[in-house]
Amino acid sequence: MTTEARHPADRAEPGRLRGYRGCMSGRMLDVELVEPDGVGPGAAPPSAAPPGHPWLRRNARLLVAGGLSLAVVLVGTQAVVDARERARLAELAAIPGVLAPVDDSLEVRWRGDLEVSQVLQGGTVVDGTLVGVAETEPGSLELWGLDAGTGERRWATSAELATPLMTPDGGAPEAWTTCAPLDGLVACVAQQSGTAGVSPDMTVWVLDPADGRLLRTTRLPGEAGLTFSRGDVVSAVPVLLDGTTPAAAGAGTVRWAVTATNGRTGDVAWAYTTPPVDVVGREDGTTTYDSSTRSAALDARDDRVLLIVDHHAWELGTDGTLHRSVLLDDVSWVELTRAGGLVQSTYDGRGGRSALLRDDGTWVRTASVPLWLPVDDGSAAGLVFFAQQSEGGISRIEARDGRTGARVWQVSVRAMTALLLDDRLFVGTADGLQALDATTGGTLWTVDLDRSVDEMTTDGRSLVVRGLGLSAEGYAPSDGRALWRTDLLAKVSASLAWSGEQLVVSSRLPRLYVQLPDGSVAVLG
Repeated sequence: MTTEARHPADRAEPGRLRGYRGCMSGRMLDVELVEPDGVGPGAAPPSAAPPGHPWLRRNARLLVAGGLSLAVVLVGTQAVVDARERARLAELAAIPGVLAPVDDSLEVRWRGDLEVSQVLQGGTVVDGTLVGVAETEPGSLELWGLDAGTGERRWATSAELATPLMTPDGGAPEAWTTCAPLDGLVACVAQQSGTAGVSPDMTVWVLDPADGRLLRTTRLPGEAGLTFSRGDVVSAVPVLLDGTTPAAAGAGTVRWAVTATNGRTGDVAWAYTTPPVDVVGREDGTTTYDSSTRSAALDARDDRVLLIVDHHAWELGTDGTLHRSVLLDDVSWVELTRAGGLVQSTYDGRGGRSALLRDDGTWVRTASVPLWLPVDDGSAAGLVFFAQQSEGGISRIEARDGRTGARVWQVSVRAMTALLLDDRLFVGTADGLQALDATTGGTLWTVDLDRSVDEMTTDGRSLVVRGLGLSAEGYAPSDGRALWRTDLLAKVSASLAWSGEQLVVSSRLPRLYVQLPDGSVAVLG
């Protein structure tokens, strides 16, 4: 492994501190210091190089007292530093995707069967409880609460789909499920796959993670938009022009009613209804598609909510105030940016491209798409990061000013994954690891691993990546040096031969886990 660092690691011999020159025997000597007033009979003449400056000898007692004071100050300073580091790690722990502390002592904390695997994949952790949805029998769902540290099931709550639908081949209903934190509560969503353009109703459950008590169940039409913002369940449904009557499928003109409902009380926190939107048609009057009246998407970030309906977008505040209404291009998706704006993106024969909305309402276009950051601590505020795609992955990363759209920097790098921490953009590349100054794009260090790093996370103290075989590795964020490595196969499997076990780096959970070939999981810690 070769490490190229701007600030090289200490190159002293193993076990030796830089600048260290050796020491005397460990034997303790009793020494009595006698300071004669002058040279007495038979005394040796004073050395040409006295043992210390006269000021040092005269002030020895003061120095001892001062040394003790300095020691107290240093201990106190170290305590402050340690407290600040604990506070920093505690703040990081609240960021989605950040792991609980991890090192080479990784062991299997607990195991779970296929049902527990389902809870892990779509679940979320709130106050030490992992909450997710398990399919206990074909077509039968339960909300489970597991102790995130031990895997012990604390509670189970029965849940029913709004409109259970059989699969096309007559099988039991199948549903996609996910859960998200909701200001101390948990909201779980179940959505079934539709057929022939029909979207079955979706179900939203809000529950208390402490005991699994179901606070409310909400049924929404399949075309509704849904997101969660500051403790509210936010939905968007089509209504007729009167603003209240639900619109039937095929309606030519509708409005979209956005409602934020407090997850704890069920009260309406705020509401907004769009102007009328129409079905898009050709000049000959034939309807080409009706996405303007049949489906919506919602996105939420900080104190903003974005409603997207076909070529329309409305940016709202978390009190229902309309910030701006925007007409969109023919794009694949639209999202709120980390810098307070919005960006529309698409893929086509020319690759990915995006347009970032400036403060003045105009667009700046780039041949790249927003860079996904599984961990983003909010540093490098005001910047939006983009990735240019090419064959084999990302070939360039750029940063733009989120309000003006001006390019701040760009770097050519074969990136596989990235995360943002303390104003540094850590990149897993096709060859290893690279750290960039997130504000300037300057390279801080690179590590050549002779292999790609396609998944990466952090606990705030180390960058954690999947190693060769079934292993995990930790690297120092400061200079990229290897901190630890641990082989996991013998810890998770009775077999010494790899047979399909996969180390999972989740952006939703604070723990690594291994997916085993039989569908069960081994959670590490």
